[in-house]
Amino acid sequence: MDFDEALRTRRSVRHFSDEEVPREVVASLIEQASWAPSAGNRQPWRVAAMAPSAARPLIDRLEPRTWEILYPTLREVFEKNPALLGEESLSGRELTDATFAAVEREIFLRGAPWLLVVHFPRPKLLEWCKRLGSAVGLAPHRLLAQGSLRERAELALFLGGHVRRAIDNDFIVDVGSVAGFMYALSLAATARGVHSCIQYSWALVADEVKAALGLPAEDVILGAVALGWPDATESDLSRRAAPRRPVPVTWHD
Repeated sequence: MDFDEALRTRRSVRHFSDEEVPREVVASLIEQASWAPSAGNRQPWRVAAMAPSAARPLIDRLEPRTWEILYPTLREVFEKNPALLGEESLSGRELTDATFAAVEREIFLRGAPWLLVVHFPRPKLLEWCKRLGSAVGLAPHRLLAQGSLRERAELALFLGGHVRRAIDNDFIVDVGSVAGFMYALSLAATARGVHSCIQYSWALVADEVKAALGLPAEDVILGAVALGWPDATESDLSRRAAPRRPVPVTWHD
């Protein structure tokens, strides 16, 4: 499969067969995804790869909780367009019941997927100190040694702001880098005939996931990628190819 075909045929599939994807295939897909670009080439992504036998108990326990958290938003979507539920109009209890039924029928993971929890570390205290040290290097030495109390206070505020901006910027670019890694993983899977679903909803139960997998408490869980062979016998909402909207582009020649 060439790149263009993989790009256009990739779908977020949640219903998988009971046949397990071999571990070596999963390892190969992770290695391919590692070629995704990252800010400063830091490659901050980390993967906790759960085989189906390990993933299923966690999916069964935590996936319903993620959708309970997302329910208000999902209900609003169906309230505006009840045709998505196959109904003309719904309200109140009917809408609630129909929404959860649709989630359980269409959106919950089925079959035997791998669950690849993707996380990345926050900057450590030592890295913050290095940032502060580089910021101090920007300050005039005369001011550090002989400046007035007011000048030193203003300098401290400047240095603190510099470090805070550096840390915030690192976090933002790491989120973008790790999201790119997850998409590259999904594309690599499509090219190999493996179906996938990128699920950012796992970030909503990050503490429980980290506790279950023994991940560092300070790490950030961006989401998870489900991988498996598709279940051709199931009717999956995600198999419907959504038309793409034109991209708003402002050209500057």
